[in-house]
Amino acid sequence: AATGAADGVNLDTDGSTHAFRSLDVTASNGAGLTLIGNGAVNVAGTTNALTATGGPALHVTGASLGSATFASVVSSGSAAGGILLDGNAGTVAITQANVATTGGVGIRAVGGTLDIAGGTVDADGAAALDVRGATIDITLASLTSTDSADRGIFLDAIGGSLTITGATTVTGA
Repeated sequence: AATGAADGVNLDTDGSTHAFRSLDVTASNGAGLTLIGNGAVNVAGTTNALTATGGPALHVTGASLGSATFASVVSSGSAAGGILLDGNAGTVAITQANVATTGGVGIRAVGGTLDIAGGTVDADGAAALDVRGATIDITLASLTSTDSADRGIFLDAIGGSLTITGATTVTGA
């Protein structure tokens, strides 16, 4: 288990492939797992967990997070966003996602596949959900966006399904 007062795991994949047998990361004042570049990262196992306070729990830009399963992904107090998958070509499955941001988008998926079986999203000052060109199967207990400068929920060219079993609240967008 990695625990620290900054980013937990930060990889510039530089075209190479990296593999983890399992991940259990807790970060404060930074991101839980950040992957940047044009390489691939594979995460084995189904009990993986990412927890970040003050940063995104999961941030992928340009890299491919292969087929990865996380039991828990938690981000709180992040101004940068909660779960950010920009250009991910892989499949990310999350059993429980709980995201509370203060200025950053709650969940963003641009490309790839994102499955979330449960959780909550509360974004203050940004969209709660921003999905573009991705396949999703997302079920959440609640989704809230307050005072987003643009939209509270944005879905464009997606496949799959989005289910909110409880309250969906968008105010001030």
